[in-house]
Amino acid sequence: MAWATTKGFNFRSSLAFVTDGSNEQMVSNSAGDGLYPTTDTIGGESVTYGWDVATTIRNRDAGIDQRLAGLHFWGSAGDTEAVFRIDLPATGSYKIRLAVGDASFDQNNHWVDVRDNGSVLFNVGGGTVDTVTAHFLDANGTDHTAAAWPGSNTQRSITMSSTVLQVAIRTVGGVTQGQLAHVEVEQVTGRTTRNTRSAPLGVEVGMNWRGH
Repeated sequence: MAWATTKGFNFRSSLAFVTDGSNEQMVSNSAGDGLYPTTDTIGGESVTYGWDVATTIRNRDAGIDQRLAGLHFWGSAGDTEAVFRIDLPATGSYKIRLAVGDASFDQNNHWVDVRDNGSVLFNVGGGTVDTVTAHFLDANGTDHTAAAWPGSNTQRSITMSSTVLQVAIRTVGGVTQGQLAHVEVEQVTGRTTRNTRSAPLGVEVGMNWRGH
């Protein structure tokens, strides 16, 4: 069955910190509440999603767009990663929005992969792109202020050969940490209706973590 609405995932540490949109889900990091498999109704439809490991979670700024208000991050020795999985209703065409950054701290060397069941579809940051406080990269790697991101970020089109969409945040060399604030998925083929909302997805991944 096709999704009739977009599906947004907001990464932070507490539900009451801000109010999520009608097609959005706050993501935590515990069993049945953010770890895979977690199943919730998002935009009127059941969606299964979650992290493969328990990330560290933070609230940041309740005064900005709810999709940018917090983040999850991952840091470990060596080259490791945390993978956020979303089970899609079908293969085919989708559009992705991301928010990659931190409302409260500068972040260096962002790296986030969007994957089709392990196969990399695109990368944001590449381990060489930095953001200053309250700036966020979108799915095409464009830097926006927190104020500008809601109306200016752009989607990225992907074609899925499987129904396993993954967003991976990476730690490189044990000295960097990956971060993510928001992800949004819009099904293009097989949709029953078309959501025209202009708000983007946020994925935020940062390296050389400075926040606590």
